[in-house]
Amino acid sequence: MVASNKTKQLFIIRHAKSSWDSPTIKDFDRPLNNRGLNDAPEMGRRLFERKINPDFIIASEANRAKTTAMLIAKEINFPIEKINFSKETYHSSVREMIKLINQIDNEYSTVFLFGHNPTFTELAEYLCDDAYGTLPTCGIVGIELTVDSWQYVSASCGKEIYFDYPKKG
Repeated sequence: MVASNKTKQLFIIRHAKSSWDSPTIKDFDRPLNNRGLNDAPEMGRRLFERKINPDFIIASEANRAKTTAMLIAKEINFPIEKINFSKETYHSSVREMIKLINQIDNEYSTVFLFGHNPTFTELAEYLCDDAYGTLPTCGIVGIELTVDSWQYVSASCGKEIYFDYPKKG
């Protein structure tokens, strides 16, 4: 990876509200419920209105995160076929997420990362040295990183520049 002088921004996005209607469906396969299917496009529209656009998207392969990523991508005009679906974001630790982030190509300045709690709340707190409680479903934390290369992302290297979630309005 070649270091870049461009500021790096990471948007940590928790999947939208999912369905618990079927006790037989595996956690990985759970779909979004009606609220989630409405919230994800709404959050995409909010990002679009603020002209927040990613250069790269990484999303968990779990159905609820995958669907959230695709719905938001559609609203911000990001090509769905360019989303990088990753197994590493499902049931991962903060340490594993940092390893994944450290491997992002430096040609990308703004990255959207879609996944799951509790890891995503912990990741935001780790990077910003701030407390979020619990990142709500379809919640988004935008972080400006104080590093010029993804490989240097580590504890307390960022500051929150954006925080939104569906009920915030």
